[in-house]
Amino acid sequence: MKNKIIFFLTLICIYSSAQESYKVIYRANYISNLDTKALKTERTLLIIDSNKSSYYASENTYKQDSIKQLVRSKILTPQEAMNDKYPKTWFNHFIQKNFIESSMKVHSLIAVDNYIYTQKNDLAWQLQYDTLKVENYVCNKATVKYEGREYIAWYAKDIPISDGPYKFWGLPGLILKIYDTENHYTFTLDSFEKYRGKLPQEPYQSRKTFEVSYDKFKIISKEFNENPLKSMENSGMKIVSVDGKAPSQIPPPKRNPIERY
Repeated sequence: MKNKIIFFLTLICIYSSAQESYKVIYRANYISNLDTKALKTERTLLIIDSNKSSYYASENTYKQDSIKQLVRSKILTPQEAMNDKYPKTWFNHFIQKNFIESSMKVHSLIAVDNYIYTQKNDLAWQLQYDTLKVENYVCNKATVKYEGREYIAWYAKDIPISDGPYKFWGLPGLILKIYDTENHYTFTLDSFEKYRGKLPQEPYQSRKTFEVSYDKFKIISKEFNENPLKSMENSGMKIVSVDGKAPSQIPPPKRNPIERY
């Protein structure tokens, strides 16, 4: 009888732990412009909803969406919102992962438009024997190739959550650090804690939205990265240079997107 009680209590503890939600904050260091090669930093947030799904975006994406909701509710005027140092982000995407279906629903801004596509988790991780201590966790090494880059990831088996920043997931533990071999993009754990807040809502609701396939999105994204000014004009934006030059006469910056098609 005593053994049955212990077994039953163990099941309750396992079930309760599995149902808990967490917030993971990563520090993202990145080079967005290959002309200047300036290193920039942002914070990104991963909200894990128990064992069902997770939500990932940059901290400034969440801030932008909060400001827009205040404007829509007429608590702030558009002028007040823009005067309050409107938060900017390089990571114009919102990623919702479905653990059960092993798929992602991705919202991504290109120019002023919101593109939505779904994507399966098909990362071909290669597990290694190396270990590294990250924030007092002993992590194991894994490598993967994804969209033109090679990555090295360090994941903690002591945190049995198969997730991580951006589109990186599927390892037997939470990814605490991941970077590409050129050191253009590095995500490192800042904090990990239980989360009892509301789950994030899908952003960019005021934007014109297009549902496309991932292959179609890659074509549109590549065109934008090669000539962002032209893509903005095609979206209806009027681009005026301060020196009087037409947008076609302005050399585009050498953008360095995280995905290289």
